[in-house]
Amino acid sequence: MLLTTYENIIYLFKKNNNYMNFDMLKEYGITITQINELLDRNDIYKISRGWYGLSMIERCDNYKIIELSLVNPKIVICNQSAAFYHGLIDEEPKEVSFATKRTDRSKMNVYFSVDRHYFSAASFGNDIDILKTDVTDVKITSKDKTVCDCIRFDYQIGKGITESIVERYLMCEDKNISRLQYYAMQMRINKHINNYL
Repeated sequence: MLLTTYENIIYLFKKNNNYMNFDMLKEYGITITQINELLDRNDIYKISRGWYGLSMIERCDNYKIIELSLVNPKIVICNQSAAFYHGLIDEEPKEVSFATKRTDRSKMNVYFSVDRHYFSAASFGNDIDILKTDVTDVKITSKDKTVCDCIRFDYQIGKGITESIVERYLMCEDKNISRLQYYAMQMRINKHINNYL
């Protein structure tokens, strides 16, 4: 690859917040051969089918949820991952938990560990917060819905971590117990939530 072509591709990545998909690259006349050469040189890395990131920059703290949202803008970060971004736990989970509508069966093969959940269309209402980033908007379940989700999946998350999430939630000024109980009723975990409140 010519040096000017290489520099042009790196410039394009930087111009697009260090992320580009195959269609964007193709639009600029970048070939699959050139993409593969950049992958072989570790100048870019493959996020998922058709999505690439620039390797030579330091990634931001929340790069995993940004990259997932690039691959599928319809996902919603949930459970323990959402609890981390709401400040209800200190340590970022090893797996990124996200949810899609039951009808969304698009593949999410990424290079890091994920835990996928499916929700009914009724579950996607006013219980979603939007995290604005320079790259893309990231959907995250609201704090109240996150706590309910964590209680619902306490067998998977662990009772100790779930108790910690609930304790921090109860100390928050913006907690809404009636909303929490509403979600618990919708999710049919009314009795289970009382073990934590």
